[in-house]
Amino acid sequence: WGTAADGARQVFTYTEILTEDMIEEYINDERIDQRPNPLGEIPIAYTQNIAVASSPWGLADITDIISLNREFNEKATEVSDIINYHGSPVTVIIGAKASNLEKGPKKVWTIGTKDARIENLSMDTNFAGIMGYMELLKQAMHEMTGVPAQALGQMQPISNTSGTALAVQYQPLMQRYRLKKIQYTRLFKRINELVILHAAV
Repeated sequence: WGTAADGARQVFTYTEILTEDMIEEYINDERIDQRPNPLGEIPIAYTQNIAVASSPWGLADITDIISLNREFNEKATEVSDIINYHGSPVTVIIGAKASNLEKGPKKVWTIGTKDARIENLSMDTNFAGIMGYMELLKQAMHEMTGVPAQALGQMQPISNTSGTALAVQYQPLMQRYRLKKIQYTRLFKRINELVILHAAV
């Protein structure tokens, strides 16, 4: 970003081209610098997060649960909207006119019709089904990512849980750790090589 003489904002595009031999810098396609690459190689380290044959980039950890998480968020918003709607109850008058009725403390209403009724709009929504559905979505997300709910703070009676049960419970998470260790060990080695080379040069 920049500012012109008349005060208008201007956008500049910065581009850096690296090859094993040269480093070139451009602003808006105009070369502003060109110098030899002192490292003799492109200083980029790359790895896949979760390796798959169908993508050179790999997969993100949350690829499988994005749709579930979106559904969970939508249902949580609906529950919040219901609570907000009923947080300030609406007064319903049946069989009379509200033109002379004032809301507030210490107000007395006199209605000449014996069949008239005044009541607050009540919340008859049963949250049990909605909350059960949200819990089902949350459990599905834990199962698909291999992260047990206990790993994120849910209470568990550790004293009553055997070592074998804990090992089985955390097995999917440890399998994911071992897969990532294979990928990221090569990445960190490459990063360290570049750091040492840069320091030496």
